Amino acid sequence: MASFVHLLGQQAGMDWRGYQARCARGVELCAELCGLAPARERARLAFVTEKLGRAPPPAAGDHPVNLVTQLVGAELPLTFELVLTYAGQGPRGMAYLTQGRPGSNFPATLATLLAGALELHVAAGGDPAESELFADLFALAFPGLARLGEHSPHTQGMIVGVVPAGEGVQLKIYFNTRVDPSTPHAARVSAMLARCGLEDNGLYDLLYGQMPEAWFQGVGVDLDNDQRRRAKLYVRLPPQSVPAALGRLAEHLGAQGLANPARAVEEPVERLLATLRSPAMADELELAAAIGEGEPTTAKLTLFFGSREVSAEDEARLVGYLDELGYPTAALARIFATLGAPAAPPLPAKSPLHGVGIEVPVGARPKVNLYLMPVV
Repeated sequence: MASFVHLLGQQAGMDWRGYQARCARGVELCAELCGLAPARERARLAFVTEKLGRAPPPAAGDHPVNLVTQLVGAELPLTFELVLTYAGQGPRGMAYLTQGRPGSNFPATLATLLAGALELHVAAGGDPAESELFADLFALAFPGLARLGEHSPHTQGMIVGVVPAGEGVQLKIYFNTRVDPSTPHAARVSAMLARCGLEDNGLYDLLYGQMPEAWFQGVGVDLDNDQRRRAKLYVRLPPQSVPAALGRLAEHLGAQGLANPARAVEEPVERLLATLRSPAMADELELAAAIGEGEPTTAKLTLFFGSREVSAEDEARLVGYLDELGYPTAALARIFATLGAPAAPPLPAKSPLHGVGIEVPVGARPKVNLYLMPVV
């Protein structure tokens, strides 16, 4: 099976064998930029990979095609998306995201990722109350899990984000609530927020109910081991719908007491979009509202790229944008080169740049997330 997978990767122009080392090197570079110990973060990545990269066991009597899919997936490296965060004075932190390995069916994929993430949380010294919260939120997000076998094992049902935090980790969990139609969606999202001790204050309806063109993306929850609850509601929108949606969200924040919401929210996002607009941009953007216990609501917009289409000019525009904000950018070229791939005719050069997110208002400068996918 391993030789078959290697041949498959060669024919597709992919370097599966070099992926893990390239990903680990990218983590080291991001760690160094954020003032973390590179060797420790490389070791942490290996530890996380062991916990989250287990292949689900085959289900008795499953279809042979599903079993072959699972066997192939088990031979390939666990894939990650790296996140580099700029806020305050500069690079503030890093994270990496994964949706685990595909199993022979979708319920097995999700259940195995849940088990691995809970084991990781406990092994890293996580708060037991947050482990319990995680399990409860999973049950609320997927009440009909056993009946979701019609979904592909590759369906993005849950993403686990790992944030280095000293000797331990913080987790950011993203639940794709729309894959389970067994209960009314609005009530399910409300129940998840209530379990966190939060209320949406009309944000679900504002982001989703008032816009027929919006596509609900999911609910994100932070497990930071600090007893403070924070969640995000995510929707996807076509670019032409973003200004109106953003305006409504800014108006909502103004009603909560935010001074000059247009300047604090709309103007920074419009500047990002104007600067980074490119043919490589995906045809939908992600808008989120972050709800925190005892914290003001913030808005986050993320634009995405197609990794095979991103050009050197796109990367340069991003660097220029960060420069304008006053963030240090000297290390980015090295990170792009490490995680990307040079041109190898007939294949073009591949950039790791997958997305750029901006969260406002969070301070004098916007919080900016770079989403980087190590090229395979």
